[in-house]
Amino acid sequence: MLKRRISNKLGQQTYRTFRKSRSIRLKEFDYSLPYAYFVTVRCFEGKDFFKNRKLAGEIINCLLELKLKVKLFVYCLMPDHLHLLLSPDQGQISIPRFMQIFKGKTTHILWKYGLKGSLWQKSYHDHIMRTYENLHETARYILNNPVRKNLAVVPLEYPFSHIFDELPVL
Repeated sequence: MLKRRISNKLGQQTYRTFRKSRSIRLKEFDYSLPYAYFVTVRCFEGKDFFKNRKLAGEIINCLLELKLKVKLFVYCLMPDHLHLLLSPDQGQISIPRFMQIFKGKTTHILWKYGLKGSLWQKSYHDHIMRTYENLHETARYILNNPVRKNLAVVPLEYPFSHIFDELPVL
């Protein structure tokens, strides 16, 4: 636990206790294992940075460059968040490390646009796909996101989503 001295309105010194933030990753799980992972990462404070189509395009280009480190099955970049369906490639890189690299590189892209601060929320949500779960349904969910949000009539017309590699059978 951390303690920090703060002043209240009367100028008196008090202490506030802060707990170390808990990780939402599974403690003993090896995220470099070749499972499929459904990942969602939100923009900082829910901002819709990717309404800027040029910025969105650069973010997708960065994702495609990093695609060499993982098997990227499906992605969809919405105005305020990103969905990924991916898997580590032969233990090259873990999902947390991949996300760290991706978030860092894309935040630098944001800064080129004169914006400061964070692009992404501190963490991200991941779901390890189980053998009984249907990857095709998850892929459809991801690709239909722009349709549900009225950004496209059909999934294929949305320019910031794509399906790549053949989906594995769990």
